[in-house]
Amino acid sequence: DEYVAFGGRPARTAALSAEGEIGQWLRALPAVAVVGDTVFAHAGLLPDAARLLGVEGANSALRRVLLPESHGLGAWEDDPAVPWCDGDGAAVVAATPPASSSVVAANSTTTAAESDRGRPCLTERRAKRLVNGDSGPLWTRAFAQHDEAAACALAAASLAEITAARAARGEPPVSRMVVGHTPQRDGAPSLRCGGALVLNDVGLSRWISDGGAVAATEIVGGDVRRIVGVAD
Repeated sequence: DEYVAFGGRPARTAALSAEGEIGQWLRALPAVAVVGDTVFAHAGLLPDAARLLGVEGANSALRRVLLPESHGLGAWEDDPAVPWCDGDGAAVVAATPPASSSVVAANSTTTAAESDRGRPCLTERRAKRLVNGDSGPLWTRAFAQHDEAAACALAAASLAEITAARAARGEPPVSRMVVGHTPQRDGAPSLRCGGALVLNDVGLSRWISDGGAVAATEIVGGDVRRIVGVAD
């Protein structure tokens, strides 16, 4: 039992807290990462967050939400990865121009104020809501619960925003997103949108499904395939 391994429930809670060794390590890890041409995010990065924050901004903002002030991250408005608004709603740090002229309406969570230069910017309160609210990269279930057309539209818009930001830095495009957070009832990864969206939470823990499911997604070049096994 996991509680026994930690020496009891209070000890486990302390270890995983923002002041605990394991908790600090976990909170310092990126919530969104790009490997090759694949975006990995716990629950997924919706178009608004991809447009307003991008991969680096989302990770930086989440660290500020999850880690205590004692870690010395400084003031929110000093973070160069996030396009902050000043008191008049003007951008303090210029945001990356959007990849498209429109934002997908489905599950839209836009909270940006528009600066006098027409570029999006965020207040601290809105940035916190964008990354740690119900539609943030740790909690959204939009990619799993929307129908195919809506989920694929969201994924395509997010990938386009991330690709545009990477192109501005001379980096190659991204072509798919792999997300977890919502266990698949059949114990196998779900490939949506022709493989451009992968739902990879299969309920590995025995507490999620009967006995736990063992499965993985293999990505080789442009090929995406499911590998499904059976737990002992």
